[in-house]
Amino acid sequence: YYQQVGRAGRALDAAYGVLLSGQEDADINDFFISSAFPTQAEVAQVINELERRPRGLSVPELEANVNISRGRIQKTLDLLALESPAPVVKLDHKWQLTATHINPTFWARAERLTALRRIEQQQMQQYVDLITGHMAFLIRALDGEPSIAQLPALPPLPTSASPALVRAAVAFLRRSSLTLEPRKKWANGRTIAANERLEPGRALCRWRDAGWGELVFYGKYRDQQFADELVNACVTTVRNWQPTPAPTWVTCIPSLRRPALVPDFARRVAQALGLPFHAVLRKTTDRPEQKTMANSAQQAANVADSLAICAPVPPGAVLLLDDMVDSRWTLTVAASVLRRHGSGVVYPFVLALTGHTA
Repeated sequence: YYQQVGRAGRALDAAYGVLLSGQEDADINDFFISSAFPTQAEVAQVINELERRPRGLSVPELEANVNISRGRIQKTLDLLALESPAPVVKLDHKWQLTATHINPTFWARAERLTALRRIEQQQMQQYVDLITGHMAFLIRALDGEPSIAQLPALPPLPTSASPALVRAAVAFLRRSSLTLEPRKKWANGRTIAANERLEPGRALCRWRDAGWGELVFYGKYRDQQFADELVNACVTTVRNWQPTPAPTWVTCIPSLRRPALVPDFARRVAQALGLPFHAVLRKTTDRPEQKTMANSAQQAANVADSLAICAPVPPGAVLLLDDMVDSRWTLTVAASVLRRHGSGVVYPFVLALTGHTA
């Protein structure tokens, strides 16, 4: 309120305030509330690893041994180190256990603050759901007296938009793609050879965004097939992109969970581009989905040796398709396998970027 309404209206006699709220607001708030403190499982994993290594571990070393993101590992250690006395201490670049156990007040404080954030979140949702009386609600929430506030006599704004304007807004959101940068190093720090590395690629959208995101979601989890609109959007993006040298064939990342989903989409994209489709990659073993791997080291280990060649590899530049990219490790490994078996440069193209692209 202070930042977006209070300051913006200080020098004005009257002003309209337009609140735009969507499901993503609740998702964002839920994320920050749930991630403010480490979970007991995360603390247990970190403590167990430090117990196994009395001389201490750095954050990257912990990352290789626990399925927790680097940020969550760092937050866990930082918060534990603030306790007095602290159960962990940082010496040089390594974290070590002390003789102190975690005080139960640590968890009590986390629960108390989390409960407070939930109450605040509920209050914000109540404000969003109001039909009238927004200013009075805000004043009461700030311990003021609503009756003394003088409300501006402004005519109400329209509550609907023309269908043409809505269509124009959707078209605007769908107008551009996102660049997908290749990884240049393996998880162990070794440089990926230039003749095995991905080229810069493209992603059509971000997962669940307001442009193409919902259509990608429904295609994967509801319809079990990606819509023709997505095929057309990908074709348009590739033609506008014009990578050089141009792709001469198309392939895709295979899946054991949804074996037909991405190949069907890739074939349709290839046909629309006038290029041959070759399913040359196969999964060697069923692995957990990359989105369940919380950090880069775990993601790299999860996909290592998981892809192999199952058919002759054409020599030209190739467009490598997948539905979503979580870490880029699957695409990175696929490019290495393809290049080592004779393909030309590999251009990745995915429908959606998710949050795990570090």
